Amino acid sequence: MFEEAKCPVCQGVTEGDCSVFRSTNWYRFKCEACGDYLVEEDALEDILLDPKAMTKVQRSALSHHLAKYGVSKKPIEVTSTWLSEFLKDARLIGPDAQLVNLRGLIGDHFVATAEAYTAWEPKTIALIGGTDRSAFRRLIEHALQIGHIQKTGTITPNPEDITKFADAYVLTMAGWAAYEAEKKGQLAGRYGFMAMQFDDPDLQPLFKDIIKPKVSEATGYDVVEVREKSRAGVIDNIIREEIRNAAFVLADLSHGNNGAYWEAGYAEGLGKPVIYLCEQKTFDKTKTHFDTNHCTTVMWSKGEEDLFAEQLIATIQRSLLLRTDGGRA
Repeated sequence: MFEEAKCPVCQGVTEGDCSVFRSTNWYRFKCEACGDYLVEEDALEDILLDPKAMTKVQRSALSHHLAKYGVSKKPIEVTSTWLSEFLKDARLIGPDAQLVNLRGLIGDHFVATAEAYTAWEPKTIALIGGTDRSAFRRLIEHALQIGHIQKTGTITPNPEDITKFADAYVLTMAGWAAYEAEKKGQLAGRYGFMAMQFDDPDLQPLFKDIIKPKVSEATGYDVVEVREKSRAGVIDNIIREEIRNAAFVLADLSHGNNGAYWEAGYAEGLGKPVIYLCEQKTFDKTKTHFDTNHCTTVMWSKGEEDLFAEQLIATIQRSLLLRTDGGRA
């Protein structure tokens, strides 16, 4: 049984306080870094409290996810099944991405409040995807050196504890330029976003067993779909963010899925390379919407996955080359 009031996710590496409450088979934690979340007893005892079950990278990734997407009125529920699936793809966020997140926090806060952002370390480290205080301070120093942020003062975030201090920051003009570029999707990450319908027994294994591994092997770009990213949080906001940060978008239109069309249109509006996919027989019979049926579309058929993968990879490589050369953005 867990009794110590210490966050089992971040383990207090950012020196944030944590309170814990027991309810039936659940524990509720309120961590200054990770936020407010629920943990199933089995997940807590079998995984989170096992020092060998999770690496530092996995704990950092989970802390970031809980802090970033735990914004709904209902706390995120961490079960053994959910946690096992999350840990399969848990990765550390690199310094460049952390800097993007930091600018986003400061910029979003100023746009909403017209005030400087108070970088209370436990919460801010988790929100940007950092690992510890020393790494965070190096990131802040770098952001100051390149002239993207400016310190406006030091305050006490919690009036009830005047022994704790935090610095407040605003973006500089250079920082605002980078912030606006990131919001408009002009800076791309090392992954592609897949817009698709999820209940197709042929399409799902095509994505998991063919598209995802073969594209990654050939191009170095991972391909993600929304269920890998939307374990918690407002799904529409998560989709927009993932598309903005993607290097390209794959949109399967085999089912006339409105969501896939919307996501492709959003990406097109941002100037992202969009590659359309469709099951061959479906396209031959009904085609896709007339606004897309003249666009580059890679066809797939069950039993011809290798040919599809070859054509898809060539199309992605050509699209990324055009973008690098200025042909698309």
